[in-house]
Amino acid sequence: MKQSKSVKKKVVEKAKEPIFVGLNNPVLIRRDLLLSSKDLIDALKKQEGLIDLRLRKQNYLVEFKRIADELIMLNKKLRSHLPKVPLREKEVKKVIPVRTPVLSPEAPIQRKSSHIEILEKELARIESKLDALDE
Repeated sequence: MKQSKSVKKKVVEKAKEPIFVGLNNPVLIRRDLLLSSKDLIDALKKQEGLIDLRLRKQNYLVEFKRIADELIMLNKKLRSHLPKVPLREKEVKKVIPVRTPVLSPEAPIQRKSSHIEILEKELARIESKLDALDE
């Protein structure tokens, strides 16, 4: 039994030792890794932009629903104050274009913008490393 424990200890000790592998062109491999990281950060920035856009769209939709409900309520109040007169004939209604109010874009959520800023800093750091490799 003592022999099996000592064999296990030797196997575990060998597994803990670091393994080194020679690389043919380490600068090229490092450059490829940095370019891949840069592409990944660009993709993450685009994804954060889409998430921000979805949140703003959702906020605009909530605001639109609130305004529509308010208009319905005001229309009902107006109809209740008008006299009730039976219609004689169908009248031709003229279509008048209605201007929509321009909603000011709300500031994006701070957590999202800070995350984008972090990604931009990481991207700048990677680009500086790439420039250092080119020199």
